[in-house]
Amino acid sequence: MTNYLKTNKWKILLSTLATLIPMILGVILWNKLPDPMPIHWNVMGEVDGWASKAVAVFGMPAILAALNLVCHIATGSDKKNKNQSKKVVSIVFWLVPIIANVTCTMVYLTAMNIEVNTLNIVAALLGIVFAIIGNYMPKCKLNYTIGIKIVWTLESEVNWLATHRVAGRVWLGGGIIIALSALLPTNVIVWVVLPVLVLVAAIPLIYS
Repeated sequence: MTNYLKTNKWKILLSTLATLIPMILGVILWNKLPDPMPIHWNVMGEVDGWASKAVAVFGMPAILAALNLVCHIATGSDKKNKNQSKKVVSIVFWLVPIIANVTCTMVYLTAMNIEVNTLNIVAALLGIVFAIIGNYMPKCKLNYTIGIKIVWTLESEVNWLATHRVAGRVWLGGGIIIALSALLPTNVIVWVVLPVLVLVAAIPLIYS
């Protein structure tokens, strides 16, 4: 882990700082933000969770930044990631920062009563994430922290490689479908996304 942290210290620092950018935006918008603020939506895109302004502006980015560091510690602690594909590891660097900035921006806009099609944005983001991961999944080498970690893949490198090749295609295709569902009416999106999520999870497991 020490070698991983030393080699990637500037990338880790940069990705962590990028995760904290919503704090700066929140401070700039502080006087325009209500207290409490919406921080959670249900599957139909309706607000169903609230938090104080301080928690929304400082707490959420801080929690996500901590999650980002945990991801790096877990990745670096896995000795099998010593020769992991750099493209696969790059996902670890930027997945949390991107999610943090998109979700926190949605929170701020909704709090200021600016109309946001939350479910559409989430579907687009989710689809893009699945497509990107699917594109890189076949390049993922056997390890204990990244990829499809079940008994069959972990016990056989052949199974691991074959499963991740299939999963890559399934996740890429599923991600594209989910992303395109963002163009549909809000009340239809969930009926497209949920079945696709079930399929992208089930097909690689069954194949493995």
